[in-house]
Amino acid sequence: MIAKTYLVLCVRWLATGAMSAGLLWAIVERVGPRFNEVVVRVAKVPATVVVDGRAYELSSGDDALVVLELRGGWHELTIRRDGAVTNQQRFQVVVGENVVLSEALPAAAQQAAADLVNPAAQWRAPTTRSAASASRRPRP
Repeated sequence: MIAKTYLVLCVRWLATGAMSAGLLWAIVERVGPRFNEVVVRVAKVPATVVVDGRAYELSSGDDALVVLELRGGWHELTIRRDGAVTNQQRFQVVVGENVVLSEALPAAAQQAAADLVNPAAQWRAPTTRSAASASRRPRP
């Protein structure tokens, strides 16, 4: 009789713990951020950025950025310029992480952007000749 009572108490304790864990998990999922910031950078304007069927027009006076609040999951991005699709891709937004998407830039623009990010890279120390190269003078 005592063993049966002890077994019933253990089963109730485990069931209560499982229900509490499930309830806590449901609360934790809903408490976190529901929307994440997604930044779409366009190489040049004017352009039309379409995310999940919603269009955002960028004219020549606008920045080349579109900042959106999206839920976690998979989304569709299309960039149009002069009626033609220049970029189309699927991307995933993970809950709690922000996403930055950039349209491919020409090589010169990529180098200019890299120089803006790291201005020290464009200033290189002058190279000096090593002792080995100095000794390789042509013989008269």
